Amino acid sequence: MVFTFSSINVMLSAMKKTNLFVFLLLFGMLLFPKDTFMIGAYAGYFRSNDSLFKSIYDAEDVTYGLKLGIRVWRNFSIWVSGYQFKQTGETSLLEDTTRLTLNPIHLSLRYTFTLGSIRPYLEGGYSYIIYKEDAEIGDSDGEGHGYSIDAGLEF
Repeated sequence: MVFTFSSINVMLSAMKKTNLFVFLLLFGMLLFPKDTFMIGAYAGYFRSNDSLFKSIYDAEDVTYGLKLGIRVWRNFSIWVSGYQFKQTGETSLLEDTTRLTLNPIHLSLRYTFTLGSIRPYLEGGYSYIIYKEDAEIGDSDGEGHGYSIDAGLEF
């Protein structure tokens, strides 16, 4: 595996920002009311529409991760999340085994509907994605970005 200086700097910058956010979140939990800060596990479903991706991998599977949120105004909150998606597939031409790991870091705005102890929500945001692919014919890593729309339940 080879890292370039720019990819190392990007990863270090993302780690510093994430560490700062976690510190501020934990510090804020001591100062603000209990409904201001939230932390929780995440489970979701990833599905790709890319035809090349579908030819190598199943193109869909479960994701899991951690979410941290700050309520900013009424039912609106800002969330930062870290997820992971892993899958093994075969290259289309040589049928070599390849393993893919996607690690999105997601920043989003959420609106939560107040209906009692179970609260549905709608969420949309921006994802910075770090990926790594290990294959017999060679390894590849890099980064990308995307957008998402989520819906779910909060307990």
